[in-house]
Amino acid sequence: MEIVMVEELGDLQVWGFDQRQRRLRVIATSPLLPVGCDLHLSDLDEDDGRKEILVLDFDGICVFQWREGKLKMWQSKTGFQSWVFKQGVKLVKFDDQLALTYIHEYHPVWLFPPRIWMEDWKLRWQFKEWVQFTVFCLLPKGKQALSPSHWRFQEAPFQLKFAGDIDGDGSDEVVGYDGRWRYWRLYRVEVTRAGELRWRDVLLGREEPAAFALLVDGKRRGLVVAWSDGRLELLTMEGRR
Repeated sequence: MEIVMVEELGDLQVWGFDQRQRRLRVIATSPLLPVGCDLHLSDLDEDDGRKEILVLDFDGICVFQWREGKLKMWQSKTGFQSWVFKQGVKLVKFDDQLALTYIHEYHPVWLFPPRIWMEDWKLRWQFKEWVQFTVFCLLPKGKQALSPSHWRFQEAPFQLKFAGDIDGDGSDEVVGYDGRWRYWRLYRVEVTRAGELRWRDVLLGREEPAAFALLVDGKRRGLVVAWSDGRLELLTMEGRR
């Protein structure tokens, strides 16, 4: 077990336990990185179970691999200065396609239908709203997955809330918020021949989910959704209850 951190001056450090000295020590360092960057660990190439180190900031992406006592680095500019890297960076799998996810900044969208309500004895309405979308970084096969310059970026029309393999077929399903229609939906993914993601969705409801959990009982699998109004709902591929 190694410990990975970004030191306050901006360099990546890998710590390991020295059996002879019986203490932790730094076993590798990187060139200086942007202070305030975001750090994640994921097995990007699905090769040998080793986790690669992702360092993300507003300017670009760095990927580090620890191999044979050394750090190897791949680096790329995103080309999108306005992207906001937040919590929820996750590695998901659709069939044999791996993808990284993170939250994009807000976009204005038309509401269907528009919001109409009474406030202070006045009729008010809203036709547009700023909503968040999720970006999926589609990873190529093999060693090219370690180089961010080979990643393909695709924006999904929803804000990702949960991702997991609900039915046990090896492919993740995702739950997201469709801000245009103001509904929560379960999405199943088809990967086209062109390598793009096509979404098929099931309507869940308007209330905001408070929590999710995967339920595994023998061969039966399902998704437990805890809604903000206190309801628990079990969603399976056969039906919901």
